[in-house]
Amino acid sequence: MKWSHLTIIGLTAIGNAQPLTNPYSKWSQAASIQGLVVDLGYGRFEGQQDSSLNAWLGLRYAASTAGNMRFQAPQVPDANDTRTTSTTDWQVQCIQGSGSGSEDCLFLNVHAPQNASDLPVFVFIHGGGYNQGSAAFNPTGFINDNNNRFVTVFIQYRLGVFGFLSSEEVKKRGQLNAGLLDMELALQWVQNYIHLFGGDPRRVTIGGESAGAGAVMLLSLLCGGHLGESLFTSVIGASPYLPKQFNYDDDVAQSAYAYVASQTGCTGAQSVFDCLVQANATMLSTAGQSLGNSRTYTSWGFVPVTDGMILQQLPSQQLRRKQVNGKRILIGNNANEAQPWFTPKGIVTSADFENFFREVFPLFSDSDFSKLKEVYPSSGDTNPHMTNYSTLGYTGPTALTMSGWANGEQQRVNNLQAEVLFVCPAYWLAAAFPEAWKYEFSVPPGLHGYDMGAYFYRNGDWPAEFVIAFENIWGNFIVHGDPRISQSLACGTNCDPRTADMTLWKPWNGEHSVQLSANMTGGTLAFYNATSTLVPSIAEPGLSNSYTLSDSVTWEGGRGNRCRFWQEMGPKIPQ
Repeated sequence: MKWSHLTIIGLTAIGNAQPLTNPYSKWSQAASIQGLVVDLGYGRFEGQQDSSLNAWLGLRYAASTAGNMRFQAPQVPDANDTRTTSTTDWQVQCIQGSGSGSEDCLFLNVHAPQNASDLPVFVFIHGGGYNQGSAAFNPTGFINDNNNRFVTVFIQYRLGVFGFLSSEEVKKRGQLNAGLLDMELALQWVQNYIHLFGGDPRRVTIGGESAGAGAVMLLSLLCGGHLGESLFTSVIGASPYLPKQFNYDDDVAQSAYAYVASQTGCTGAQSVFDCLVQANATMLSTAGQSLGNSRTYTSWGFVPVTDGMILQQLPSQQLRRKQVNGKRILIGNNANEAQPWFTPKGIVTSADFENFFREVFPLFSDSDFSKLKEVYPSSGDTNPHMTNYSTLGYTGPTALTMSGWANGEQQRVNNLQAEVLFVCPAYWLAAAFPEAWKYEFSVPPGLHGYDMGAYFYRNGDWPAEFVIAFENIWGNFIVHGDPRISQSLACGTNCDPRTADMTLWKPWNGEHSVQLSANMTGGTLAFYNATSTLVPSIAEPGLSNSYTLSDSVTWEGGRGNRCRFWQEMGPKIPQ
């Protein structure tokens, strides 16, 4: 058995938080650093100075997963190269649905303040539906605006069919949820080596956006929540994506496996698995992309599955039982998550609404649909001539009926999809952790991914003081476990009178469900291009910070109650 199998079986059988077996033990004794040259035992890597930071771009943390290692658990590097490899450029990305990229892609990037010593560590996992994306982020502004108080690590992991192919045969011959084990191995790497870069392995926060936030959710559920704080202490999740999570051997998974076999000429092979291992990588990725294109709006072709070992339960139900790894979480969602990538256009009548969701939720009974329509009451037909606008969240029209994107039945679908896929998993995570802080990124139009303009992608239409304030919310959580910022930072130079007293933002618990709304006020009307549709937004000049507190249960017309409904329905989604 490979190390990852041993780790999972051992921890599951014991049922208590235990230190993980050190997979890098044969190399860690030799690990050292001199200047910008780090010797990890299995290889020497030279970084570069970048402004106020030192950077190592493309550090190998695992052996190649090409060839016979396709669909297998990741392995520690086995090379012992005495040459020094330059790590000053982005490495190749993992192979995407389009076919670009490489199977030899398990690299990570480290950015550390110069002269860093025992600093907290932030490990970021990229999004992309588990099917696209890479570690190609530049956190320089994010770190600098937080006074260089932490080290960052950005990781890559196998995507799509390469990371999440599942079936009974994959379980017997390969590794289910291999992409998640890539992440676990990267976190083991951090535990063993981050001290060489000035990081403290005892203070690790994992974070991600979209599927990256979904991944950190699944890592918090890994092994039934029995890993404790052995890999990380804290979690940050921005818009956690939770697609349908099927069992590895049910009809959906088995039919996907058969589809890939048919598209790669492996149907009828003496061993379909062996044929897929030898199949052309581009053909495999194209097959996975084709399968995803044929699905409904709720899922890509290949995503994590319930395998009984790594992922033992449905996330909605395990979170309900509060069985999590880690100690605390900062969790957020955006105001209007479900843009055209997640909902169809042309939903005009209540009949359109019902027809779509009967297709999306085939396990729902008539009684279930009656409850759904009670929770999401009809607001009347969509009016294409109505002026759409972003809701306030705490008063007036709510996201049930209106957004900057749509109104009526179209918005009814948009909001439901947003809550099922992104918003309610954030609520469930907040309720599951011993200590949790909740926020919403409300800057219009508040679409999925729009918040990244406030930490990694600098949005030039926003004032720097808003970006710095939001960056420090994340930074304070990484450093202190408390995301609250000073009142002067929250206000900026021109404080919105509604800006909350930051001391009143308290951790979420059963009796206290206050969330922070990160927004701006004033400014001028602008338009954001969302898939060739212009959505109302705001821009300089005249913008000022507006950080307010609201009850997340009553937010947007009772969102907390709707999320309780979806958690109850979790097994029928399945989610």
